[in-house]
Amino acid sequence: MDWKDIITIAGLVVVIGGWFYSKWKDRKHEIFRERLKRRLEMYDSVIDAIRPLIYAPVDSDGGKHVDFNDEMNDRLREAHLKISIYGYSDEISAFQSLADKMAEKNGPGAAHSLNVLTEMLVKQIRKELGY
Repeated sequence: MDWKDIITIAGLVVVIGGWFYSKWKDRKHEIFRERLKRRLEMYDSVIDAIRPLIYAPVDSDGGKHVDFNDEMNDRLREAHLKISIYGYSDEISAFQSLADKMAEKNGPGAAHSLNVLTEMLVKQIRKELGY
């Protein structure tokens, strides 16, 4: 085997290795983009569901008065589904805590859970978008 052959084979190995590495990196980036897209959809759904809670008028006991009509229940159900699928465990537990407090009609507890969830979502969105 001549030096030319060795250099050619080494070059071929480097090119094939670079090709596999490039495909692996492209696939990782594609998965990251798709995951980020799904998580942003989840955030949109959760924010859409909790927006009426954030801007609801405050009752005399410190809780917020929200009318739970069919549209509001649908938004909460969709947000619960998406956060259950795409959310991290701390996000899921914070959303579940909010839902439990709302079901108990615990106004101050729901307000506290809402603040915790809102801060967590803002922090996670900023982190995932690189801010």
